[in-house]
Amino acid sequence: MKWKWCGLMILSLLMMGVGQIPKRILDSVPTVEYVRPRWETENQTISCLGIVYAKEQVEIYFDLPIYPTQILAQVGQQVQAGENLAVLDTQKTKSILANAASFERQTLANFAALQEEGQLAQTSSPEMLEQYQELLEQYNSLYGLERIQQTYYLQEYVSSPISGTVTQVNLNTNVLFQSTQPAFIVSDLSSYKVIVSIPQDQMDRVAPGNSVVITASGTGNTQFRGTVNKIYPTSTRQFSGTVQEATVQAEITLETNQDTRNLKPGYTVTANIDCSSPQNMLTVPYESVNQDENNQEFVYLLENGQAVRQDIVTGREILGRVEVTQGLSSEDIVVFQAQSIPRTATAVYITGEAVYD
Repeated sequence: MKWKWCGLMILSLLMMGVGQIPKRILDSVPTVEYVRPRWETENQTISCLGIVYAKEQVEIYFDLPIYPTQILAQVGQQVQAGENLAVLDTQKTKSILANAASFERQTLANFAALQEEGQLAQTSSPEMLEQYQELLEQYNSLYGLERIQQTYYLQEYVSSPISGTVTQVNLNTNVLFQSTQPAFIVSDLSSYKVIVSIPQDQMDRVAPGNSVVITASGTGNTQFRGTVNKIYPTSTRQFSGTVQEATVQAEITLETNQDTRNLKPGYTVTANIDCSSPQNMLTVPYESVNQDENNQEFVYLLENGQAVRQDIVTGREILGRVEVTQGLSSEDIVVFQAQSIPRTATAVYITGEAVYD
């Protein structure tokens, strides 16, 4: 009787263990979602930075000093071609030139007298003699300057060569202006152009006629359309962080049938250049692609309840997805999370199709 009860207990334990076998097997089977490769249309674009410039801009300089008595135009004022921007006092300008020439001539005459007396050579260093020689050359030019101030026609007005907006004024009333800066800058703001810097390694994709979309901070979400007008014939070198890279500048003309009032010359913009016709490509999510120790990329296909390895060749990468150029078709069913599969021919439990952007 005792042995009978022992046998029954052993049999019961065996039956309970056998009942757990399917659950244990199921727990060891990877649970996966699947995706289908997508056909997508991509426009190849290059993103680069640029600066906005007015369609036309003139800077008004003066070789001789000028003395303005009236400033007729201020920054932001609209002017017409030929319109006066400032009134000049020509007599005071001539007087200033004459005094400057007289002072310089007298100074150089004193140097010449010292040289004739032999004092200059005895007491001067080579550097001073070199400076003296430069002064002598200036002395010769001063006679020309003096003749200029006597005979040169000094204009009484500063006028604008073009119609546009005054964007810079460096003159002050009753203050002598003698500077390398422009007296006025006048810009035609009726339309704009953008100069962009394109990395050298992407220049083979850019050509005149490519369409461009421009965005800039300070203009809200407005996008401005344009076209690559010209590509500069030489490259320049610019720093990108601590790395110097070669870039080529291109000029983009903005379309005239759009509101560009929020743009301003000098704005930094982002230009997205459309470099080709739209192209179709087959894509899968990044998560579906794995790589072995030989850098061979592959995915797992679902076939008869198993995940079977399929080697592929990838191409371009876009946000969250990668192009597959060889190895797949749009009819294939691909494991979404490739990392969840330990080896090929692994049995899997499929829960449904994955949702991804």
